[in-house]
Amino acid sequence: MNLGAGGIIIKDNAVLLILRKNTSTFDKVWANPGGRSEPNEAPEQTTVRELREELGIETRILRRICDYAHMD
Repeated sequence: MNLGAGGIIIKDNAVLLILRKNTSTFDKVWANPGGRSEPNEAPEQTTVRELREELGIETRILRRICDYAHMD
């Protein structure tokens, strides 16, 4: 089991979603951006890091909505 984090990004009444690559487990599925946590990384840190790496954007966490675990 791997811990993960994702973001719900809302700007100007629009929600940002990403389309997964053909190489991912869920091919061509719309999803919230995010990814797996590094060891000893808080979910909030994971979200900010993943959004920076994947989308090149700087974000801040307004509130935590829920927790989930990714099953391989």
